[in-house]
Amino acid sequence: MHLVEHIIGVLAPHECLGCKDEGHLLCSKCADALPALPSRCYRCNRATENAHTCSVCNPHTNLRQVFVRTPYDNVAKALIHHLKFDRAQAAAADIAETLIPLLPKADTWVLCHIPTAPSRVRVRGYDQSQRIAQELSRRAGIPWAHLLARAHSVRQLGQNRAIRKEQISDAFRISSPQAVRGKHILLVDDVITTGATCEAAAKALHAAGAASVSAVVFAAA
Repeated sequence: MHLVEHIIGVLAPHECLGCKDEGHLLCSKCADALPALPSRCYRCNRATENAHTCSVCNPHTNLRQVFVRTPYDNVAKALIHHLKFDRAQAAAADIAETLIPLLPKADTWVLCHIPTAPSRVRVRGYDQSQRIAQELSRRAGIPWAHLLARAHSVRQLGQNRAIRKEQISDAFRISSPQAVRGKHILLVDDVITTGATCEAAAKALHAAGAASVSAVVFAAA
C-alpha cells in the first residue's frame, strides 16, 4: 500500500463493503461469507476435479487449471470496482487474502499477473492485477515475476468468446523469456469472463517454454 493511502486509511479507515465494520474494504468475516464456486472447467462449466480444464476443452487451450474464488456480483463486484475505479489499492490486499486457500500445493510456482492495458494503467496510476499478484506473493511466499507485457490494447467489454479470442490472440509478449522456460506459471487476475485473455497469456507463456500455465482469479463474470 502506498504511503498516501496508508495515511488516508489511518485518518479515515475503510469500511467493509459487506458489514460496514472499519478497517478493511472486505473484512475476514465477509470474505469467508463470499459464495464459493464449484470446481469446474472454465471454458464449458463442466464439473472437474481441482479446477482442471476438462478433456473436451483441453486440446483448445494452454491453461491446465483455473481456480476462481467467487461470482462477480454483490460484494465482490463492489470490491473490484473500488480497486479499479476509486483508486482503493487496499482492496488488492483483501482480494489476495481470499485467493490463498485456492493456491495449488506446490513449491515450484511463479506468480505472473495478466497486465492491464497501458491506457488504463495511466488513468489509474497502477495495474490492479499486478497489485493483487504482489500482495499474494508477499502473503503466500510464492515468487512473483513480471513476465508478460501488452503488445496492443483492445476494448473487449460486452464481446462474446469468439470475438474476444480473435481480438486478443496476440495481445501479449514475453518480457523476460529466460524467466519463463521450464517454469510452472500461475497467472493472477481480478475477473475472468470468457477466459480469452487468460488463454492468450497462457499461449504466449507456453510458446516461450513454460512447463505449465494455470490461473487463479478472484471473480467469474
